[in-house]
Amino acid sequence: MSEEKRGSNDWEWRWLDRSVLTVADFVAISVDLDPLFFEGSNSEVSRRTSAILDRMDHPLTGRIVLRPCGFERPFRRDLVELWQQAKDQKTFDQDLREHPVNRLLSIDDAVLFAIEKKWNIPQWLRGLVGTCLTEAPPILTTTVASDIQVETPPTGPTPESLTGVESQIAPEDAQRDESGVSTDGMVAWQAEMIESWPEITKGHKGRPTARNAMKWLKKHGPRDVFPVEQPDHDALHWIDRDGNPQTVLYSSIAKRISEWRKAKKIPA
Repeated sequence: MSEEKRGSNDWEWRWLDRSVLTVADFVAISVDLDPLFFEGSNSEVSRRTSAILDRMDHPLTGRIVLRPCGFERPFRRDLVELWQQAKDQKTFDQDLREHPVNRLLSIDDAVLFAIEKKWNIPQWLRGLVGTCLTEAPPILTTTVASDIQVETPPTGPTPESLTGVESQIAPEDAQRDESGVSTDGMVAWQAEMIESWPEITKGHKGRPTARNAMKWLKKHGPRDVFPVEQPDHDALHWIDRDGNPQTVLYSSIAKRISEWRKAKKIPA
């Protein structure tokens, strides 16, 4: 490879010609760490890994689809050592080979996903997808081996508490429903479901299922949030505050309702 194609760091050139990477290796690179010398996890690596795996498992929750491309042993040093230990101890099996972080994904898709999530990523990594992008993520300028330092830490709910596009926060003037439950920090479909819960419960003996609630919103929810066309049996189509169409899967709705019941936002 010519010197012109190399990145600014000595190790970046090793990854420039690859079209696919494992989840583990891409995440390390995305925080400007060389996988070959990465010896342990940190909070930002864990957060990004969870976000990528969630999108791969729930492709309808955002605009960028992360298509799985099989499995491969990661280059990340800590995982290479784990594989070797398993082989030495004769405990290597299919579950280890097909561990979620060993999934291969297109590096172009992965970079676009990072841009969608507004992650700090190295400038050279963003450059791999060309100049067609209209919105670039912040450039990562500082890393510390023990953790990742970012220029502007995010505020509000963490990605671990959200699913896909649910990280897009509802308007600041969110209201409280009749029972006094706050809808602050909720996206449109969540706020509407909470506010409509008394009506949703009327036809289901006070305890509707997630499927009941989803069907009710499809049929009776406000059309500026829930369009008439709802072609997916296992998903709810909705419109965010910017007028963009979004989709939330039934499994995510069921999980959210369960969390609300535990938190006593809705009757158990």
